[in-house]
Order: sequence, then structure tokens, then C-alpha cells
Amino acid sequence: MQRDSIEFREVVKLLVNKGNVSFNAFDGTIRKIGFLVPIEYYHEDLIDIVSFEEIVDVVTADIPDIEKEYEVDYDFEKALYIDVNATESFYEVTMDLWFESFQEAVDVAEALDIPSEEIYDIANECYIYDNEDD
Repeated sequence: MQRDSIEFREVVKLLVNKGNVSFNAFDGTIRKIGFLVPIEYYHEDLIDIVSFEEIVDVVTADIPDIEKEYEVDYDFEKALYIDVNATESFYEVTMDLWFESFQEAVDVAEALDIPSEEIYDIANECYIYDNEDD
């Protein structure tokens, strides 16, 4: 994602205005309604010391290792989303795998041995269980 792109400017604008933004690590698109499969990633830094651009550099440098760790049959570049939360003092960064369909989220979670109870439904703001309908 290039910093001079329209997508990156939108990411920065949302972070400044709302204090939180979730965006695709590769093309900068803003996350929309769908289902999240969590991955084990957490990074934090002080806002007064580290710029948002530096946070993006640090986090994106970790992506090749994440891709290896979470490698199964799905489009990783389409699925990987970075979530940045800016508090008064810290940037807190996590990552999730985003899927438009519930079934794809379940399939990937199962392939990665991630409990289906950890799949999050963005639209309904709740965790989904494998035995529930879309």
C-alpha cells in the first residue's frame, strides 16, 4: 500500500477522526461487513514517539511470517486486515482474517485449528458458533 494513495489517505483520516481503523494490509481498502477469524498478532507503540507511518512499516514487516504461519487454502492478500486502535497514549495493532462469507470463515478457521467460537460477525457485533446459520 503506497502512502500517497487515496486508500492510505482514507485510512489515516479514519484513524484521526474515529481513533480506530481496519484496513487491508495489501491494498488499503477499509474493512466492511463480514466475518473475522482472529490471528495471534499484537503490537503497541507510543503515539508521541512513533508515527502512524512507522507503525504501518513495523506491522507490514511482520506479514511474511504471518503468511507462513497461517498458510492454508484461501486468498491471504484479500483476507489479511490490520486493525489499529489509537488511545490517548498508544497505538494498539491486531490483525484478523476477513471473509465475506460465513462458510469460508468457518472453513479457514477449521483448517487453521482456530475454534469456530472465535469467529466474529461484524454486522451483528457478536461471536458466531459453527452450528448457527449465516
